[in-house]
Parts: sequence; structure tokens; C-alpha cells
Amino acid sequence: MNLPQHIGIQVVDLTKRYGRTTVLNRVSFRLTAGRSAVVLGANGVGKSTFVRLIAGLTRPSAGEVLVNGRLPGAVPDLGVLFEDPQVYPHLPGLHNLFLLAGEIRLPEDEQHHVLEALGLSHSLLRRKAGAYSFGQRRRLTLAAISFRDPLLWVLDEPTNGLDPTGIKAFITLLKERKEKGKTILLTGQALAAFEELADDVWVLKDGALTYLGEWRTLRDQMPGIIKLRPHDIRAAQEALVQRGIHALDVVEDGTIVVRGTASDFERVGHLLANSGISTYEFRYDPPSLEDFYRVAASGERTEGKAQ
Repeated sequence: MNLPQHIGIQVVDLTKRYGRTTVLNRVSFRLTAGRSAVVLGANGVGKSTFVRLIAGLTRPSAGEVLVNGRLPGAVPDLGVLFEDPQVYPHLPGLHNLFLLAGEIRLPEDEQHHVLEALGLSHSLLRRKAGAYSFGQRRRLTLAAISFRDPLLWVLDEPTNGLDPTGIKAFITLLKERKEKGKTILLTGQALAAFEELADDVWVLKDGALTYLGEWRTLRDQMPGIIKLRPHDIRAAQEALVQRGIHALDVVEDGTIVVRGTASDFERVGHLLANSGISTYEFRYDPPSLEDFYRVAASGERTEGKAQ
């Protein structure tokens, strides 16, 4: 079966069982080339199994996985990072880097940029990888994938073991790869970091993708926080209540706080302008990926479920 080239990953009714335990149950999705998707879920829900199936390291019990139109394991242009990065402990980090990278496509100047961004110094690369910490092994593996510069990146819990500086550098690297047309699939719980990168967001729960959608659209549909600090608090409150906006709070500095969507923010803005109410401050704080995950994982929302 050949799929169009614009398909990065196609999964149809993917099921994986271990004995009587069903880890994944009829999961279906499509990830378009050049986009990034984040798979969220609690520990133990099957995210690592999901990645191993896409990489072709384990076979599905039922269903089908196609990567760029081919079966997993037959795709040379795939970079995969597993939760526990494997290295050659008796070899220096530099030797590991080139062995793990295999065919290197990244120009030399960009190689130096990757090493610097991930904090892989010359002195560290001269040390044997067996002495590396978990985070250092992970950074080494990420650098090796970067050197290969594959079309498709599948990364399982990629920020584990990285400090805040390392996470920021890693996300920057991925954004640079994405700008060059790479397809990226991430799993994990580094929600604040992934928020900058995600085009699509999926939640894995009870063996199924219980939520699937474009992050920008999902964010616009969820309520965030509208904050306004009017010159006349009483007039602003009365105007809001008259227009049916009752769910508001007033904090000590005179700021009125209202929960609402981006469209509600525009509506309040028009209301203030039409009522002649001026403000010191008027802004909208959109919901975060953490807000979304908390609501989606609780089952409070039903729209946007995977087909």
C-alpha cells in the first residue's frame, strides 16, 4: 500500500496486547509531513509501546502502521529516541556520537551548533560514555539524531534528564528542524516546553487516543483568563453584568478577572469601547497545554475525540 508523500505517519486500528492486557486499543491517526504532534498521557499508559510500534521494534497485535507509506523498520529516514537511551559504555562520547548517527547529513557548522546547544563539550565527549549521567546520555543521543537530520523524528520522553537550560536548547533545535520541513512526534509530560512546538495534541488514555486536534484550535475553544483594570471599577462591573457576564472576580489592585475564550476577550473589548470605559490594563492569558491536559485527561470534554 503506497500513501501520498505528504503523509508522515498513518496508523489504522492499531492494537497491542501483552497476554490479556491491552495496551493500545484500535488507535487511528494521521500525522502530516512537516507537522509536529505531542502525545500526552500519564506514566504507564503505553506511550513507549506506541513509539516502539512506530519504530518497528515490536509488532502490532492488530492494525497497521505506515511511515512515509512504508512498514516500520523499512524506513531509513527515521530518527527515534527511546526513554532509556542506549550507548556504548566502553567508548568515548565522540565515538558514540558518530556510531549512533551513522550517515551524517548535517553540515559541520550546524554540528557545532547542536553540540553547543546541548551542552556537549569537547572534554565531555572525550570521556567514556559509561560514566555519563542519564541526562548526558540523552543529550548525546539527541545530538546523534540531529547529525543524521532525518525527515521524521519520533522522540519518547525527550526532555527527561534535561535541566531547564537543556530543555530550552532542545526545543529550539526541534523548532529549527521543523522550520526545515521535518515531521516530529513527541511523547511526554514537559507540557510548558511542548506548548511552543505542538501543532497537534493527542491524549493517550485507557489504550486509546481520547482526544485529537490542532492545538491552536483547541486553545481557542478553551477558556483562558481575561484581565482588565478599569479606571472606573463600578461602571465596568455594571456594564459586564448587563451583558450577561456574571462570572467575574475583583482582586485587590482593582483588576477584574473573567474566565473566557479568545472570542469572549474580543467581545469584552468591544463592550468596554462601546460603553466608553477606559482601562489601565486589558489583556488575555490563553489556556496552557497543562490546562488542556488536565481537562482532557479528566474526561470533562467530549468534542475533538479521535475518529
